[in-house]
Amino acid sequence: MEEFYRTAEQFGVTRQEIDSGKLVIKKTGGKTVEELREKVSRATDEMRRVRAASFFDNIKAHGKIGQGIHDRIEAFIFADGEFTEYDVAGMNKHVPIPIQFVCGKEIVVEAGECLDLTANRADWNRGNGDDVISILNVETLVLNPNSVVRVRGNLFVIVCQHLVNKGGKIEILPTDFSYDKSYHGSFHGRCGADGNDGIKPMQTVNVPMEPSVFGSFYLGEPLGRLDGAAGGDGRDGLRGEQGYCGGAVKIAELNLREITGVRPLEIVVKCGCGGNGGNGGNGGNGSDGADPGAAYRTLTEEFPEGVGGNGGNGGNGGNGGRGGNGGISSNIYIEVQAKEHVNVHVFPALGGAGGKGGKGGLGGHGGSHGGVDGSAGMDGKEGLHGRTRPKAAVFINGFRIKD
Repeated sequence: MEEFYRTAEQFGVTRQEIDSGKLVIKKTGGKTVEELREKVSRATDEMRRVRAASFFDNIKAHGKIGQGIHDRIEAFIFADGEFTEYDVAGMNKHVPIPIQFVCGKEIVVEAGECLDLTANRADWNRGNGDDVISILNVETLVLNPNSVVRVRGNLFVIVCQHLVNKGGKIEILPTDFSYDKSYHGSFHGRCGADGNDGIKPMQTVNVPMEPSVFGSFYLGEPLGRLDGAAGGDGRDGLRGEQGYCGGAVKIAELNLREITGVRPLEIVVKCGCGGNGGNGGNGGNGSDGADPGAAYRTLTEEFPEGVGGNGGNGGNGGNGGRGGNGGISSNIYIEVQAKEHVNVHVFPALGGAGGKGGKGGLGGHGGSHGGVDGSAGMDGKEGLHGRTRPKAAVFINGFRIKD
């Protein structure tokens, strides 16, 4: 009980506000790493030491993608990590760090309903590149059948003195956006455009013949044999766009002091899957060759019937786009009376499927009297699948659970 009131007091919530029975929601922020360590995490000194020993085991690769500053700051806030002046300078570009603090003496999530604690970055006039912390401080949390407490893409802390479980669950989900710089609102790559069909050739026009007692003659300048024009080649289909990296699961600390009712409580951690690559565009069809002109004669020469124009070649299909890599995940810490009181399901950050290659266009037909059919275009190649990233590491009372 004292922890509940003490936590509320840290965020400026009075006992009078709490005891009124109202749900208090505060939009605030933290300006220093020391303030965040004091306010955000409930870890004891001993818990911090235990966490520090394995904090980076599952997230070492984050430093290669510019996530190192975040991880070192979080290691200080939630464990016993160290940070540098460089790290603080990077964090200071984003201070105050947005914090949503939700506090209630009793919160009841009705059957089939969802208590979504995701804090909206726009409330602090922040973009996708900024982290937001969501904290739930509650004395008694009642989860009715098929109810859900959910957070998506926030750093998440629960401080719950008594959780009465009647068949609900807690969900920790990834961001609903990708951190890829060219992200346009969908995890899946856009399909490549189809190539245009070949341009149709001008049809051959027979020369005007003048009748005479000796037969018909063409009296103009000789034009040679009237061959049909070749059909235009189809254009290649464009490559499918690459899928985007899956959303990120942020660090979480669930302090569930007592769980009664249905045990174990179900906790779901879903890592962000990469988007599928876009399909390559189909190649355009080659156009048909023109038919030739008829035979004709002048007063001095005879010209045979022309040869039909060759059909245009089909365009090649575009290659499929590469699937996006799975999203990164931070550590999940769960503190309970006994590890048997929770059952954690962790879903992997699967890579997206590569896009299918586009079909090659058809060759055009050759014109009559000797025109050669065009060649079909080549089919595009299937895109590579994205890389699957490790599941989030989940620790219960300081010990990592097996995947």
